[in-house]
Amino acid sequence: MALGNDRFGGPLWHAGRDWLKTAQHQDATVMKKPEILRALPQRRYKFGEFTVVVLGDIETGDAVNYRYILAVVREGDAEPGIYLTCESARDGQQQLRLIMRDGAEVIAEDPQFADVEVFTASGLDILRQILNLGDEEAYRLM
Repeated sequence: MALGNDRFGGPLWHAGRDWLKTAQHQDATVMKKPEILRALPQRRYKFGEFTVVVLGDIETGDAVNYRYILAVVREGDAEPGIYLTCESARDGQQQLRLIMRDGAEVIAEDPQFADVEVFTASGLDILRQILNLGDEEAYRLM
Protein backbone atom coordinates (compact mmCIF):
# COMPACT_ATOMS: atom_id res chain seq x y z
CA MET A 1 0.00 0.00 0.00
CA ALA A 2 2.94 2.32 -0.57
CA LEU A 3 2.27 5.66 -2.17
CA GLY A 4 4.61 6.47 -5.01
CA ASN A 5 6.74 9.57 -4.68
CA ASP A 6 5.52 10.60 -8.12
CA ARG A 7 2.16 11.48 -6.51
CA PHE A 8 3.95 14.28 -4.66
CA GLY A 9 6.06 15.50 -7.57
CA GLY A 10 3.29 17.64 -9.06
CA PRO A 11 2.02 21.09 -8.16
CA LEU A 12 0.43 20.04 -4.86
CA TRP A 13 3.76 18.83 -3.49
CA HIS A 14 5.30 22.20 -4.23
CA ALA A 15 2.22 23.90 -2.81
CA GLY A 16 2.89 22.04 0.43
CA ARG A 17 6.18 23.81 0.81
CA ASP A 18 4.54 27.10 -0.17
CA TRP A 19 1.94 26.49 2.52
CA LEU A 20 4.70 26.45 5.10
CA LYS A 21 5.78 29.90 3.94
CA THR A 22 2.34 31.48 3.46
CA ALA A 23 0.10 29.89 6.07
CA GLN A 24 0.13 33.02 8.23
CA HIS A 25 -0.55 35.51 5.42
CA GLN A 26 -4.06 36.94 5.41
CA ASP A 27 -4.15 37.10 1.61
CA ALA A 28 -3.41 33.39 1.09
CA THR A 29 -5.69 31.55 -1.34
CA VAL A 30 -8.91 30.33 0.28
CA MET A 31 -8.83 26.59 0.85
CA LYS A 32 -11.78 24.34 -0.10
CA LYS A 33 -11.81 22.73 3.34
CA PRO A 34 -14.41 20.26 4.64
CA GLU A 35 -17.52 21.95 6.11
CA ILE A 36 -17.42 20.08 9.43
CA LEU A 37 -20.58 20.45 11.51
CA ARG A 38 -19.75 17.72 14.03
CA ALA A 39 -16.89 15.24 14.45
CA LEU A 40 -15.32 13.18 17.19
CA PRO A 41 -11.54 13.28 17.71
CA GLN A 42 -10.10 9.78 17.29
CA ARG A 43 -6.37 10.50 17.59
CA ARG A 44 -4.12 13.50 18.28
CA TYR A 45 -0.39 13.73 17.57
CA LYS A 46 2.45 16.18 17.99
CA PHE A 47 4.55 15.96 14.83
CA GLY A 48 7.43 18.42 14.80
CA GLU A 49 5.93 21.92 14.93
CA PHE A 50 2.51 20.55 13.92
CA THR A 51 -0.51 19.17 15.76
CA VAL A 52 -2.33 16.46 13.84
CA VAL A 53 -5.91 15.51 14.73
CA VAL A 54 -7.76 12.54 13.24
CA LEU A 55 -11.54 13.03 13.25
CA GLY A 56 -14.21 10.37 12.84
CA ASP A 57 -18.00 10.08 13.08
CA ILE A 58 -18.20 13.16 10.86
CA GLU A 59 -21.23 15.22 9.92
CA THR A 60 -20.63 17.91 7.31
CA GLY A 61 -22.47 20.54 5.37
CA ASP A 62 -21.12 19.32 2.04
CA ALA A 63 -22.04 16.33 -0.12
CA VAL A 64 -18.88 14.32 0.58
CA ASN A 65 -19.10 11.11 2.64
CA TYR A 66 -16.05 11.50 4.92
CA ARG A 67 -14.98 8.46 6.90
CA TYR A 68 -12.03 10.25 8.53
CA ILE A 69 -10.44 13.68 8.34
CA LEU A 70 -6.85 14.30 9.36
CA ALA A 71 -6.33 18.02 10.09
CA VAL A 72 -2.87 19.58 10.38
CA VAL A 73 -2.30 22.79 12.37
CA ARG A 74 1.09 24.47 12.62
CA GLU A 75 2.06 25.91 16.03
CA GLY A 76 0.74 29.45 16.29
CA ASP A 77 -1.91 29.04 13.58
CA ALA A 78 -5.60 29.11 14.44
CA GLU A 79 -6.83 26.93 11.56
CA PRO A 80 -5.55 23.77 9.83
CA GLY A 81 -3.41 24.39 6.77
CA ILE A 82 -3.66 20.86 5.39
CA TYR A 83 -6.42 18.26 5.42
CA LEU A 84 -6.16 14.63 4.41
CA THR A 85 -9.55 13.01 4.04
CA CYS A 86 -10.74 9.44 3.69
CA GLU A 87 -13.84 9.51 1.51
CA SER A 88 -16.12 6.55 0.89
CA ALA A 89 -16.77 6.00 -2.82
CA ARG A 90 -19.81 4.21 -4.25
CA ASP A 91 -17.79 1.16 -5.29
CA GLY A 92 -16.58 0.45 -1.74
CA GLN A 93 -13.22 2.10 -2.30
CA GLN A 94 -11.83 4.57 0.20
CA GLN A 95 -10.13 7.56 -1.41
CA LEU A 96 -7.43 9.66 0.22
CA ARG A 97 -7.77 13.30 -0.78
CA LEU A 98 -5.07 15.86 0.05
CA ILE A 99 -6.51 19.35 0.52
CA MET A 100 -4.23 22.37 0.66
CA ARG A 101 -4.55 26.10 0.04
CA ASP A 102 -4.29 25.91 -3.73
CA GLY A 103 -6.25 22.77 -4.47
CA ALA A 104 -7.18 19.21 -3.70
CA GLU A 105 -6.25 15.90 -5.29
CA VAL A 106 -7.11 12.25 -4.74
CA ILE A 107 -3.73 10.67 -4.07
CA ALA A 108 -4.66 7.05 -3.30
CA GLU A 109 -7.54 4.56 -3.24
CA ASP A 110 -7.70 1.44 -1.12
CA PRO A 111 -10.50 -0.18 0.90
CA GLN A 112 -7.97 -0.66 3.74
CA PHE A 113 -8.12 3.09 4.48
CA ALA A 114 -11.50 2.37 6.15
CA ASP A 115 -9.46 1.19 9.17
CA VAL A 116 -8.51 4.18 11.34
CA GLU A 117 -5.07 2.69 12.09
CA VAL A 118 -4.23 2.23 8.39
CA PHE A 119 -5.57 5.70 7.51
CA THR A 120 -3.62 7.35 10.34
CA ALA A 121 -0.33 5.56 9.59
CA SER A 122 -0.64 6.40 5.88
CA GLY A 123 -1.55 9.99 6.70
CA LEU A 124 1.45 10.49 8.96
CA ASP A 125 3.75 9.01 6.28
CA ILE A 126 2.29 11.41 3.69
CA LEU A 127 2.77 14.37 6.05
CA ARG A 128 6.36 13.34 6.71
CA GLN A 129 7.01 13.62 2.98
CA ILE A 130 5.16 16.82 2.13
CA LEU A 131 6.29 18.71 5.23
CA ASN A 132 9.89 17.48 5.01
CA LEU A 133 9.82 16.08 8.55
CA GLY A 134 12.55 13.53 7.86
CA ASP A 135 13.29 11.49 11.01
CA GLU A 136 10.81 13.43 13.16
CA GLU A 137 8.62 11.15 15.29
CA ALA A 138 4.88 11.62 15.63
CA TYR A 139 4.00 11.46 19.34
CA ARG A 140 0.49 10.32 20.13
CA LEU A 141 -1.24 12.61 22.62
CA MET A 142 -4.70 11.02 22.50
